[in-house]
Amino acid sequence: MTLVGFAAQNHPQQETKDDVDDRGTPPDLFAWCVAKYGAFTVDVAAAEHNRKVERFFSKDDDGLSKCWDGERVWCNPPFSNLAPWCAKAWASNADIVVMLLPANRTEQP
Repeated sequence: MTLVGFAAQNHPQQETKDDVDDRGTPPDLFAWCVAKYGAFTVDVAAAEHNRKVERFFSKDDDGLSKCWDGERVWCNPPFSNLAPWCAKAWASNADIVVMLLPANRTEQP
């Protein structure tokens, strides 16, 4: 078996749609992350109804365009478009970035 020429496609439930990308982090998981990594200063991919930190960037704020330097970042990115969020986290000079990523999205670069 070979994967040469294979082009992965998003599952229909993982297409860019507000009801798919607007996911909240379960409170118990977030509490575990705070206990392990400490308090966060900003939630960079949130909405008013699902933010985990007082200061947050909404879709309209465009968290990818904001500076994360020196921040303690919590990020539950839109699952339909993970690559730019991972690149931003890697390139930032944030104190820490904790990002919730789905384990079933290994086909994305």
